[in-house]
Amino acid sequence: MNFRSRAFAALTLAALVPLAVLAFGVRREMSRRLLEENARRGEGAVAALREELSRQSESVAARLSTLGAELQRDNRLRLALVGHEPAARRVLLELAGGAMRAAGLDLLQIQDSAGRILSSGQFRNAFDRVEPALPRALAAAGAAPVLVRARTPETSIVVLARLDSVRIAGARLTLAGGVEVEAGLRRQLARDPDLSVDVVYPGFAPAAVGDLTSVAALPLVFIDLAAATPAPVDTARLIVSRAAGTLAELRRSIDRWFLAALAATVALALAAAGWLAARISRPLTALAEQTAGIDLDRLDQRFSSDRDDEIGALTGVLGAMTDRLRLGAARLREAERRVATGDLARQVNHDVKNGLVPIRNVLRHFAQVAREEPGTL
Repeated sequence: MNFRSRAFAALTLAALVPLAVLAFGVRREMSRRLLEENARRGEGAVAALREELSRQSESVAARLSTLGAELQRDNRLRLALVGHEPAARRVLLELAGGAMRAAGLDLLQIQDSAGRILSSGQFRNAFDRVEPALPRALAAAGAAPVLVRARTPETSIVVLARLDSVRIAGARLTLAGGVEVEAGLRRQLARDPDLSVDVVYPGFAPAAVGDLTSVAALPLVFIDLAAATPAPVDTARLIVSRAAGTLAELRRSIDRWFLAALAATVALALAAAGWLAARISRPLTALAEQTAGIDLDRLDQRFSSDRDDEIGALTGVLGAMTDRLRLGAARLREAERRVATGDLARQVNHDVKNGLVPIRNVLRHFAQVAREEPGTL
């Protein structure tokens, strides 16, 4: 990989990596904050449900108190309690139904101190049964909301129940009454379309819904009178769930915007990286080509640049190096010329000396003969 490719890849990554980190951080932070907001909304919904249950429980208690005062003034009830003729039985059978409808209740049981049902508004066949579990549990719960499942002729209902008592004809009677609450609780959350409420009773698992996630729960005392064998006091739960679609849609929206931003950034990064890589590598390539043409026989290259950056500095260094090479080459040629001249002089001197020595010897011999034997010469 050449320098231009490496510069292009580095510049592209430098633009894309921070964007990816930013997108991941924004998506994670948005998800975290939305989950926290959903948790706060769930807690607020549970608080609102608790307040609504308390309000309805107080309303049921007020209705029972009013009903008890009216029953104290009912002479037919007083006579029915002390009488044993069939007419008294008929009065008791009809009593709770009319009183329940008049008080706006969905459940009403009137029991004596022994737990015997004297009248049942929602299920007349419960007359004369001994079922003390309901008043005991309601008495133990006090003002706390209590859910009660009771039988009706067609099915069963779940009500929010309270307990009251009244003394008539010397007998202590307990009034257990309640109103259905599930529809009201769902209306309570109707203002927030992302939240829903479900009641999970003991022995039943919450329905699995793929688009809902539980965010909060409210435990409530639960009494099941509709079972074949009435169970002891147990606990039901109000489950507040939120729709997962909001978070999923927000994430998809963030992903779409991120992909759009990523595409635009990739295009800009590629263009900018290509331009910067070319701007950086083009003068370096030109310098490399110009430098490749330098040798001792061709030192006529001129490096000049008006840039004031690193490329300009490198050009100046190469120009100074070329000038030093040119000066060194001139000195080298001069030294070679002087060496060649010295060798030639030594050779000429040697050759001349070698030619003069015999001549000198001959002349010396002639001089000797001229001195000693002039005639022979």
